[in-house]
Amino acid sequence: MARAAAMNLCATAARTVLRHGDFVDKNLLRSGAGYVAIDPILRIGDPCSEPACHPPATTILQRAGAVAGHMGLDRQRALRWAAVWAVLQTCQAWRDDQSDLKACLSSDQFEHLLAQ
Repeated sequence: MARAAAMNLCATAARTVLRHGDFVDKNLLRSGAGYVAIDPILRIGDPCSEPACHPPATTILQRAGAVAGHMGLDRQRALRWAAVWAVLQTCQAWRDDQSDLKACLSSDQFEHLLAQ
């Protein structure tokens, strides 16, 4: 289901942009003017996929939605990308919050986002 959701999101992106590719807390530094993103893994893709990869697992949807809102992006697309990202992370099985991630994925909210 996650693969189909990712393929659909890629195919329906209104535009593609150069993305940071590793936009997580550890790669954000606060400067006098705001935040600076460091250590990119550059990608070309849907801008709504950028705010999707924010751990911890228990707040991934809330954080993806909030970041998308601040970036002026489609919140629902960002939530769908977050659900796809969560499935990928679960398959890797190396995270400290692995049990939280698995619990999130078993919720109806994630299933609904992937089925859209």
